Amino acid sequence: MPVRTLLSVRGAAALLDFQMWCWGQDVHQVAGNQLLAAGLMRVRPPAGERGSTMYQTPLPGGRTLCLWGFAVAVLVDDGQCLLLKRHGFALRLVPATRFPTPLWKPTALPRGQLPRASSCRETVRGHFVALAEWIAAYEDGVCTRLGTTWRHECASRRPREQRRRLAVQPDMLSHAWCALRDDLTAFLPSAAPALPTSVAS
Repeated sequence: MPVRTLLSVRGAAALLDFQMWCWGQDVHQVAGNQLLAAGLMRVRPPAGERGSTMYQTPLPGGRTLCLWGFAVAVLVDDGQCLLLKRHGFALRLVPATRFPTPLWKPTALPRGQLPRASSCRETVRGHFVALAEWIAAYEDGVCTRLGTTWRHECASRRPREQRRRLAVQPDMLSHAWCALRDDLTAFLPSAAPALPTSVAS
């Protein structure tokens, strides 16, 4: 899969949206919740409060991955966190002091800023590498436990127009995330972040 294709035809946004769709399917998999099987901790909204369940797991470098149905975040105790909302592919940084967790609704997400300075782009690169490598390993685990046909089944459950947006085979998500990681690690240090502004919703 040519990595630049992901960037030029909004493939990165389609990849993220499909990945999050798959996580939603994995939660209800007949063999059991695959996010729990992969070791994530489930944090439900308090009794009487409606919202999306949060899943989280440690990442290398003192980071924490948080997943909701509407966003993905890489959190740190001190410094800048990475926020990726589901629709679009805007890599935004949020100071740890302004990222309230747990949270349950997209309206509670902080706004975040695009990484303009070179130091900010370096932070985004480190967070995104950790995120992409975790997703790739997660997808390898899903394929090992459930076989490659499960991701094709997940894809078949989507509306037809959404299926056409994905530029990779459903069972190749691990490779797609590694390719996107490699592309962004080469792209971010050398130029202003045109990718996030061009595909953000």
